[in-house]
Amino acid sequence: MSPTLAILISGILAAACVFGGFIALRKKRIIDDLPTSKTQGVFIGLTELKGQAESENPFNAYLSGTRCVWYAWKIEEHWSKTVTETYTDNKGHLQTRTRTETGWKQIDSGGEHTPFYLKDDTGVIRIVPEGADIQAKSVFNETCGRDNPLYFNRTSASEIANSTHKRRFSETALPLHTVLYVLGQARERQDDRLGIDAVALRRKGTGRAGALDAPGKGAGHDTFCGRRLR
Repeated sequence: MSPTLAILISGILAAACVFGGFIALRKKRIIDDLPTSKTQGVFIGLTELKGQAESENPFNAYLSGTRCVWYAWKIEEHWSKTVTETYTDNKGHLQTRTRTETGWKQIDSGGEHTPFYLKDDTGVIRIVPEGADIQAKSVFNETCGRDNPLYFNRTSASEIANSTHKRRFSETALPLHTVLYVLGQARERQDDRLGIDAVALRRKGTGRAGALDAPGKGAGHDTFCGRRLR
């Protein structure tokens, strides 16, 4: 590659980075300056709301049994193995040595979600959480061995290779009546009412829904938390 072409490509890349950073910063400022609205004061477009998570048909979370509007769980198994490797010492001689590797491997997972309602002192509005960046509450976290019924009762997965016979069970959820900040796109539904396609949900005490990293991080500059901003 000629020096001139290399300089040209570097210049184009630098300009693209500067432009992308400018767009991301502009959208972050829009989100940071977005006021928190009431459910009865929502207009079509990007909005932020605060209220309680409600549902006429809440879930019972798989591990904890928590009544909730959204949950996710996973089960991991611990493994350990001895690895033999060869190397060349400082005298140029071939040597062998052993070391122990350990870690956790996910063996099962799941969860449920469905549209729910956000309730405040002015009314309710429908929230669609699919695809949103959700900061949920930890409702279950337990590590156990084979002598605990939980080890086998909550998964049909077989033990993995090099298992130490230790499993870790964890679950997060949005419990019923949890106070949330919701950031999303307000859209008109088929029944002529407004609903929110959520891009971020935060529990009270963990910050506003819009108080996140710059929009588009890891997803392109025209997205926020996995959802496209239009």
